[in-house]
Amino acid sequence: KRLLFSTDLLILSSSAEAETIADLSFASGLVSSDLVVATALTGYRVVDQGRTSIDLLGGARYVSMDAGLRLVAVGRTVIANGSSSNFSAVVGGRAQLPLGERLAVKLQGDVGLFKPAVRYQLMGGLNYDISRHWSAALSYRHMNVKRRTDRLDVDMDLSGPVLGVAYRF
Repeated sequence: KRLLFSTDLLILSSSAEAETIADLSFASGLVSSDLVVATALTGYRVVDQGRTSIDLLGGARYVSMDAGLRLVAVGRTVIANGSSSNFSAVVGGRAQLPLGERLAVKLQGDVGLFKPAVRYQLMGGLNYDISRHWSAALSYRHMNVKRRTDRLDVDMDLSGPVLGVAYRF
């Protein structure tokens, strides 16, 4: 059994054309967001059997979001922008199961507490041990972000591949 410390940083800038606009008087729309998510976790390894492990995690997450909306209609344009940032507590777990000498499956999930911007995130993928201290990971992450800015309510699901490198000491 041992104590753990882990950090994660996500920086994302995205925009998309609005496909469905409830008010039919608008002909087009654009939604954009800039998101920064920084997570610091500490944990305790409850199962430690060679390369098989299960960890309980807890920590804090900082989220900063800038969001914008632009709707265009005949004779008028509506623009709304908003910013928001917050800290929240996080609890979760992580498991690693070996597939061979250097390759393992890694699964991780967490939930935010006390009005979090990131309500939950799930990640699963492959972890490859490069050396005793270094490893590389190819994973898939799904994250739900819900934030109210000064002028907008944002509720979005983010999913996609993640490449990572880890150093163990």
